[in-house]
Parts: sequence; C-alpha cells; structure tokens
Amino acid sequence: MAKNGHKDLFVKTPLIESLELKPFGGSRKVYLKLESAQPAASFKMRGISRVCQKAARDGYKEIVCASGGNAGLAAACAARQLGLKCRIVVPNRTSDMMKDKIAREGADIETVGDVWDDANDRALQVIRECKQALYIHPFDDPIVWTGHSTMIDEIAADLNATPSMIITCCGGGGLLCGIIEGMRRHGWTSVPVLAMETTGANSLNAAVTAAVDGVVRPVILPAITSIATTLGTYSICDQLAKEYNASAPPVLSHMVEDRDAVDACLKFADHHRILVEPACGATLAALYTGLVERLLADNEYGSGPVVVIVCGGAAVNIDIFAELKSRFNL
Repeated sequence: MAKNGHKDLFVKTPLIESLELKPFGGSRKVYLKLESAQPAASFKMRGISRVCQKAARDGYKEIVCASGGNAGLAAACAARQLGLKCRIVVPNRTSDMMKDKIAREGADIETVGDVWDDANDRALQVIRECKQALYIHPFDDPIVWTGHSTMIDEIAADLNATPSMIITCCGGGGLLCGIIEGMRRHGWTSVPVLAMETTGANSLNAAVTAAVDGVVRPVILPAITSIATTLGTYSICDQLAKEYNASAPPVLSHMVEDRDAVDACLKFADHHRILVEPACGATLAALYTGLVERLLADNEYGSGPVVVIVCGGAAVNIDIFAELKSRFNL
C-alpha cells in the first residue's frame, strides 16, 4: 500500500529458494526475488507506477517517458489503469515486439535516435511543448528509488535473516539506488551489493575505473555496444555515484561479456522455466560464472543467504533466445 493510502499498482513478488543455484552460492542458500512476476514483467513497475499515481493526483493528464523498453511498458501499464494519456519515446534499438507490448497498453510511441539518451532528449522537448504532461525519468527520481526500495521491505519480511550478499544488475542506477535505500532502512549497511553490467553497457564500472582519489563520479561512455540494451545509458545518475562513495552498503562493481549473460539466461530458463532479458542475465551470470563463489570465499561477508534480484524484462521470447543461442554458439 502506498503511503498516501492509494493501492499500489505493483504486486508483492515471490521470494523463492533456488536449489539449482545453491552450488554457485558459496555453500549458502540462494533466494530469488522474482520481479519478473510484476504486471509489466519487471521491477520497473514499482517506482514508475508510483510516479504515475502522483501525476494523476496532481492533475496531470498525460505522462511522457523515454525508455529502452521496460520503463516505458511500466509507465504505459500504469497510465492505462489511471486513465492517463501516455507517450513513450524509444530508441531505434527497441524491438518491434517491445513496441507492440507498449502499444497494447494504449500508449503512443515515438522512435528517436540510437540509444536512450537520444530518446530522452526528445521526451524533454515534448514536455516543453505540452504543459499538461509530466515527464517521467526512468531511473533518476527519488520517487522511483523509493518505489523500487519496497522489494527490500518484502525480502526482509519473507527472509527473516540478514543476507550475506544481494546481487543485481545496473543500468542508469534507479534499481540500485532503490535497493540501497531499502537496505539502509533495514540496517543492512554492511551487506555488499554486487552490481553487474555487461561490457559495452558498463556505465557504473567505467565510473568506478575512472575514480580520482577513490571518489566516483559519473563518466560518459563513448557508445553502447552491448546486446543488453535495457542497461544502455551513457552515464549513471549522480545519486548512484553518491551511494557508491558512501559505501553503506558497499557496492561491488563487476562486468560480464554478452555471451555470459545470454548463457546465464538459457541456464536459468532450464533451471527455473523463466525467461529473462540479457540485462538480468548479467545478474545471473555472477553465479553461473563462479564470481559469487570466489567473492564469498575471499571475503568475510557473513553466513546469511545470497539474494538475487531477478529484475525480469519483457523484451524476450523463445525465438529471440534461439537466435542468441546460435549467435554465441551456446
């Protein structure tokens, strides 16, 4: 339930133990937070729907959002339920399948540029021309972060233990900022968050690598070359840099190759019968490649369970994974 008494548009998602992934968890139990079960198929429904609800309460008639796909689908899903007009601006790399999903929610779609940043420039232009519309940033908004933080409230209630590690993926930083906000609320400030990216969509890792005197600041990637397009933003938000520097909880930044992310998606589909995007595959690859086991063996992170945020993603189907399996010779 939202704080203002209005019913949330997102759902409480399952937290399940994975016996299949336990061998990769350094002898710890492994739990999966299945954000793929959200109405719009990803965690984006949490924070984005909260912003849409506020827009409706404040009297806006339309929302505008730039998105690689999942934030746009969440915005369109929420807008339909709230009776708001919705315009989603997507980059050229957004698939026709994803655009069809957004259109089925009743949203208008405009395709602009090669990456999210190009689409976002257009969304901001639209807002300047339409005073009755509210711009929704897909990841750089405190309301979005707080919405995403509710998944940690649910994990804390269901797990009844302190994790030894939480694993997630990272794009612009909205999910990670929300996770950190929730962890701080529950006193998990010493529990490390393993933030996974793919090479070519590694805006966080690039910032960490470029840190000066140990201080991380956002840097701009020269291009987005990864197939994990929903991670594809040139730069992390300022808030994520601040959270990384605060190190409460500590953030561990690591990368995998696209092939590893796709391989993880395929293995996860076999193990749990759930299709997720390569962006989520980056999270799962932390386990399947042995990274998590090595980190837990080399550091004193506690004996609690490992929690994996299965962020989901709607831009996948069997045909897409058949093509990716062939492309990477998996």
